[in-house]
This record gives sequence, C-alpha cells and structure tokens, in this order.
Amino acid sequence: MIGPYFEELSTQFENVIFLKVDVDEVEQVAAACGISAMPTFQVWKDGAKVDELVGAAKEQLKNLIAKHAA
Repeated sequence: MIGPYFEELSTQFENVIFLKVDVDEVEQVAAACGISAMPTFQVWKDGAKVDELVGAAKEQLKNLIAKHAA
C-alpha cells in the first residue's frame, strides 16, 4: 500500500504540502486535474502542475518529491 508511505514522506519533507483527494467523492477535481488512473501523484507550484507520477512506485515517488522540494 502506498498510502502509509505517502504519509511517511509527509513527515520527511516538512516544507512540502501533501494533500490526498478522494476522486470518487470529488470527481470534478479528478477531471480538472486530468487524473485517469490511480494512484496519481501530482506536483503543483504557483497554481500550475509541474510534474506527475502515475503508479505506486515508492522510490519514484520519493525522487519526485525530493526533486521539487528544494
């Protein structure tokens, strides 16, 4: 499961805001963000999507966050 790992990363990268969206509850958010597969992780800066990872690869997720956390 990627959920607990996502929560763990949120404690490691304290300067990053982590949000989890239940796309079944708010389908309009999934549509607006172009999410078509689960899980999808997106990085947003200044109101724009700058990166995305589709899938539950832990190392790739950590690398994605580290890349944009600086």
